[in-house]
Amino acid sequence: MTRPFSLTTRRVGALGALASLLAGAACTLRVPTNATSTAAPVAATASPAAPTEPADDAIILDGKRMERSQTFFEFQVEKQVTMKRASPPRYPAGLRAAGVSGEVLAQFVVDTAGRAEPSSFKVLKSDHGEFSEAVRATLPLTEFTPAEIGGRRVRQLVQMPYQFSVERSAPVAPAAAPAPQTGFFEFTQDRPARLRQPVAPRYPVHLRAANVEGEVVVAFVIDTTGEAVLSSLKVKRATDPAFVEAVKTALAEMRFEPAVVKGRKVRSLEEMPFSFSLSK
Repeated sequence: MTRPFSLTTRRVGALGALASLLAGAACTLRVPTNATSTAAPVAATASPAAPTEPADDAIILDGKRMERSQTFFEFQVEKQVTMKRASPPRYPAGLRAAGVSGEVLAQFVVDTAGRAEPSSFKVLKSDHGEFSEAVRATLPLTEFTPAEIGGRRVRQLVQMPYQFSVERSAPVAPAAAPAPQTGFFEFTQDRPARLRQPVAPRYPVHLRAANVEGEVVVAFVIDTTGEAVLSSLKVKRATDPAFVEAVKTALAEMRFEPAVVKGRKVRSLEEMPFSFSLSK
């Protein structure tokens, strides 16, 4: 039997023809070369230059977040304070006339602008009160290059010696970076570091057999966990390199109670002597 095409069949045919026409038109359609897409990834657009410093006021030191406004020690900074423009203190006339020489060891904080903070000034050692006042008066005239951590300027605590000598025409202030004196951190600590777990260095066998005695004096940093930072170790005095190696091995196993400042554990610079004696 044969049946005429139904209306549905005709509609399907018409739609098929229309689809073919649309497909052909789509194939011949050209997209302008200057067309942009609103769905383009963010990475494809130019981003503004990153700021040179973080927006907050924090410093990351040894993996710990620290406030930039706090005072840092010499061993904590990456770039230490250096003298930019020295201003020797005025020699007290009365002491010069009397032929009195002396020295002042001053401690103060250099801020991020390279200026000594007057309120932080402290005399650690002085041969005369007038010498101390002469140093205090000259600090506002002295310029420094501030310390840096991660390229950011920070405040640093420094020590600086001043010498007054009648043999010179003027008092002498250091022209280079002020070198911190051994143990100066004790003046800033509420509680100094203490040895909690002592470990005696092993006497080198060949030196004991040769009846050689000696000593080692080292300076090193104790971190806030109570461990000695071996990378900071400096040998102040040693009678034999083998004794030094024995001390290094022992320090790695020692544990300390860290120093405390204003109720917080801090890193501190310590000096420790070791004696190697055959009688012990």
